[in-house]
Amino acid sequence: MRFASAFVIASLASTSVMAADLSMESVAVPAPEATAYAFSWTGTEFGVFGGGSRTSADFDVLGTSFDGNQSGGRLGVFAGYQYQFSNGMVLGAEGDVSRTWNDKTYTGFGDKVGTDWSGSARARVGYGFDRLLVYATGGWALTRGHVDVPGFATEHKSFNGFTVGAGADYALTDNIFARAEYRFNDFKSAEIASGADAKLKEHMLNIGLGMKF
Repeated sequence: MRFASAFVIASLASTSVMAADLSMESVAVPAPEATAYAFSWTGTEFGVFGGGSRTSADFDVLGTSFDGNQSGGRLGVFAGYQYQFSNGMVLGAEGDVSRTWNDKTYTGFGDKVGTDWSGSARARVGYGFDRLLVYATGGWALTRGHVDVPGFATEHKSFNGFTVGAGADYALTDNIFARAEYRFNDFKSAEIASGADAKLKEHMLNIGLGMKF
């Protein structure tokens, strides 16, 4: 009788241990999954760009008005800083300087009219889709115009105005990104030679390569 009682007690104890083990396994918390990697656009950036532009000019020469267009290429550098918020929005500031070859010869007025240097200081606002950043930009723009008149010295004049545009950056690596951008520049009228005023409007298309750190 004692042996039977001991056997029953041992069986019950074994069953209780197995049930406890099964209960613990059933409520075990699964290991957390690794968080997906997210690219951040926060940081300082600089790079180079090239492209082309087309400038339309409204001339007023001694009371006579006429229009003209000139186009050409450009090469430049840019630098700035931007910060990406937790909701994906990106805010930043950027500046650029470029050498331009944007000129045309106007028969009866001068040998050559165009621009040779330009730059801008702009704000940027965009949204980051992981490695793709889409943005809008706008601010102050400056360009230097020139007039080469046969038999006279070359005249240079600075034109101030505003610039607006949009573009996209794509991160090729954690530190290198490619860029495509369009901008429109509208410059105030300025005297480019004695008795000759000009007002410039410019369309720009640039592609570039930059570094972020």
